[in-house]
Amino acid sequence: MRHVTVHFAEGRRPRRRAFTLVELLVVIGIISVLIAMLLPTLGKAREQAKKVSCASNMRQVGQAIFMYANDNKGFTPCYYRALAGYTAPQPTPSLGTFVGNLPPGIPGGLGLLFSDPKLGAGMQAYLKTGNVFFCPSDEQKAVNRRDPVTGEPGEYFGPNIPTTYGSPYRYMSYFYYYFPRDIRPTDPSFSWASSTDTLYRDATHRKLGAKRMIMIDQGYLAYPPVIPQTTANLFPFFHKDGWNALYLDGHVTWVIRSVVEKELHADPVIPAGPNTPTTGGGGFHHRIIGAYDRAGG
Repeated sequence: MRHVTVHFAEGRRPRRRAFTLVELLVVIGIISVLIAMLLPTLGKAREQAKKVSCASNMRQVGQAIFMYANDNKGFTPCYYRALAGYTAPQPTPSLGTFVGNLPPGIPGGLGLLFSDPKLGAGMQAYLKTGNVFFCPSDEQKAVNRRDPVTGEPGEYFGPNIPTTYGSPYRYMSYFYYYFPRDIRPTDPSFSWASSTDTLYRDATHRKLGAKRMIMIDQGYLAYPPVIPQTTANLFPFFHKDGWNALYLDGHVTWVIRSVVEKELHADPVIPAGPNTPTTGGGGFHHRIIGAYDRAGG
């Protein structure tokens, strides 16, 4: 019998077996499991980075407020409104996301930190951009920022939300808490007009400035009947477990949501009404602000 010998070409290797469909599916499955395990961690890291950036924004705002106060006998930017019975606009409390008017409106609010007429009505430029007034996690207000003249998107503020405080006011991400001592205590428009000294936060020389919150992230807590859930839904949390908060001495800290909720609901429910008392047992505004002060100061 004749034998046939087969010789492979020099350097040539046998063909390698390809992956089967089952093996490929197993690999894809393993990769999918790993991604599912890593995504929550990556999401938390991304949110933590936004919280840090948000706190940095507030520090820059705090520094600008302090520079303004140094030039204005220690007083922070004042809100003015035209009140019935007064010939001139009066300093009035404000606790909202409203920046203040543009010229030729009544100058006031945090717009006094800008000299650019598209941003505010101040005498000096303590800040040059509106970016620091918008939280990186804000997907509600930041998307509507527009140049007030051209209407083009830019580093400005958003137009006012309809039906709140009138069209002259413009909004930002953060809530600014301004409570001046020099208000008209007989004016029924402001339920906190006869409050104690602990509520006032309009000057850097106020006692216990480290315990007086002046700016905080958005995030409404429902508190029926004063703050119904429908109202709270209009102002969702930027950071679900709490707020960054700026205090009158310039420091920024993290305030835990559960701590404020526990204190807010510790006492009987406060009745609704425009003139809810703010002393003694405490009205809603006094109580919630006091909770922020104690939690972050």
